[in-house]
Amino acid sequence: ENVERFTLHLKAAVEADVAEVRVYADGLECYHGPPDTVTFEALRDCEGRVVAWVPGQERAGLQLHRTPELDGPIGEVFNRPFVVAYGTAGSADMTALHRREAEQFTSGWRSFMIRDGIGADELGPYPEHRLPERLLQERGLVMFGSLESSHLLQRAYRAGDIPIIVGQDYVTVRDDGADSRDRTYHGKQFGCFVSYPNPLAEGRQYLLIARGQWFTRPDGTEPAGLEYDMEKLPWGYPDYVVFNSDQGQLPHVLNVNNKPPVTCYEAAYFVEADYFDRRWRSRRGVTLDRVRAQRPEGDVRLVHAEQMKLTGGGVQVLVADDGGRPCADARVTVSWPAQRYSASGVTDEDGWVSISAPRDVPPAAQVSVLSIMATGAVHDFTADAVHTSTDGPLRLALSATQEAREPHEPPSYRLTATLLNRGDEAVRGLLHPVTDLGTWLPTEVSYDLQPGAKISLPFIWWPRERGAACRPLPTSDYTLTVASRSDEEQSVSSRARPTASVRVRVGLQNCGPVQLSDVTVPNLTVGQPWQVEGKLYNRGDSDVDVQMACSVIPAEPVVSGLRWCYLPERLVTVPAQGESILSWAQQPGQADLPIGLYEAVIYAPDTPELNIRVRFSVTDDAKR
Repeated sequence: ENVERFTLHLKAAVEADVAEVRVYADGLECYHGPPDTVTFEALRDCEGRVVAWVPGQERAGLQLHRTPELDGPIGEVFNRPFVVAYGTAGSADMTALHRREAEQFTSGWRSFMIRDGIGADELGPYPEHRLPERLLQERGLVMFGSLESSHLLQRAYRAGDIPIIVGQDYVTVRDDGADSRDRTYHGKQFGCFVSYPNPLAEGRQYLLIARGQWFTRPDGTEPAGLEYDMEKLPWGYPDYVVFNSDQGQLPHVLNVNNKPPVTCYEAAYFVEADYFDRRWRSRRGVTLDRVRAQRPEGDVRLVHAEQMKLTGGGVQVLVADDGGRPCADARVTVSWPAQRYSASGVTDEDGWVSISAPRDVPPAAQVSVLSIMATGAVHDFTADAVHTSTDGPLRLALSATQEAREPHEPPSYRLTATLLNRGDEAVRGLLHPVTDLGTWLPTEVSYDLQPGAKISLPFIWWPRERGAACRPLPTSDYTLTVASRSDEEQSVSSRARPTASVRVRVGLQNCGPVQLSDVTVPNLTVGQPWQVEGKLYNRGDSDVDVQMACSVIPAEPVVSGLRWCYLPERLVTVPAQGESILSWAQQPGQADLPIGLYEAVIYAPDTPELNIRVRFSVTDDAKR
């Protein structure tokens, strides 16, 4: 279920000496031709089911997908062989700092993970220019350094699209989400751990970039990093972590267990921590989407920035949850981008935090909310009532959910646009779609918001072309955007005309006249012949010819004796406004199916949207 793309080297198979081969995946024929090297990509419908495997296109550069071998998170780096190196491209002080951190980690690893007397190992740490190429290709790399201070990291950033840029005095999260933006944490106090497939090993091994430590004692002593809690290391962190080691901004928090040397709660220093998506890209909504869908045990709260106030010496931010209740002990990080300055603070019991501005900052300088973290909570950035101090009075947010639908009906998406008037005057205008793809209803909505008022406005979006053709849009990710336009009579500055976007995934849709349904396969006892039946319905005004195929495959982990049956294709004519019966049955002399759980797959090779799977079982009648 987690495979999106695969390559077969058929010339190396035992069938390489034959003229033609047939390849099936998930019961679907995906190749018929001479043995060659072939690549396939999954084609999914709007429910996310694989309905066909189509030829994959050759791609330039390093293309990454999560695999069972490289699936993250940080702890997985240490569950396979790795080496440690440190950057030597910076100043002498930088090199000394990276070397100390690398040595501290390897010493902690050896003392906790390696039995005494095991002998010499190749763990390191190595100065990067002395790291053997063999180890770089054969093992994961834990690299202490930054973009400015490491030749290896400079090569890695050039070779691959690593989404987290770890600089010497900044960390930038390059966000690929349509509803988010890049975030840069300015200052040497911000450190980072990030795991990613190593571009210098063609993505076959892990690369873990590590820069910075936090202080484990409340007096700002005993710095530690990756080696701090070896029991937690294999499982405790996501794909990347950004932390703030300035105890003047984020105070030391005592570990609830307080078992030396683990005496501090290191997550109290974390300002951003998340997972990459399935293509190893940073998308802020990955965790948020999961929490929205599952609401895991423990009643995870969704929190957001509710208000922002500029003060004479800085900024105040109010954090609240989705019920409007203030959120205490939340870690808030803000940034003055023009001054390249970022700082963090902790909210009080009323949900407010005060953060000081840098020296000599102009009173009108823009300040932005970068992130919010809190124990038992997730930052719902789409619900932030304020992003920056220069936001206009009108705040616009957009969310999308796929609507439930009847079988064979085209999918639709319900979009909810939320408007909040944070100003002192009424705001009137129109909200309208900007995305010129698909079909929208309505095409615009009027609003009239009094000061402090909040309203949610619905849209429906269908992923199909406008006009008589009404053809479905191709399978892809789409960014949907709405914008606000004020009334001509209303004197509102251009900054009060916000836009909001959300990304949706559109799968393959069946909008044609022929539908496949009523597929049945009875459960069997050993020795009974199997039979698959179904119907094709034609809602059109003319006859339609459809090539259909059927496979019977195991539906559980393969055990000895299970069989695969790939049945001949047949051409079926479906009369206009009528139906045709489909039937495949076990032929005389064909071997019976052994005990097990099976899946019948009926599909049209040339029309992948016609695809249904039905499970059935074969049992021993004597044991029933």
